[in-house]
Amino acid sequence: MDIKLFLRNDGCPKCEELKNKLGEQLQKIPVYFIDTLDGLTEAAYNNVLTTPTLVHKGNHVVDLEEIAKIIGEKMDD
Repeated sequence: MDIKLFLRNDGCPKCEELKNKLGEQLQKIPVYFIDTLDGLTEAAYNNVLTTPTLVHKGNHVVDLEEIAKIIGEKMDD
């Protein structure tokens, strides 16, 4: 899969909003929580500087609506 989603799991309002919006779709894509060592390592490798961020085909997407749209399209494939 050519997408990776980076979130925080410590109460970040935007991350919580996105998690609620995506619901069960989160279980079908790679999600990395940057407040864990593995997630932070992956974020550093992908040059992720803010959350939530979706890395899609090498591009960084930070707009919540755009992230939800891309993930929705991936689930339809």
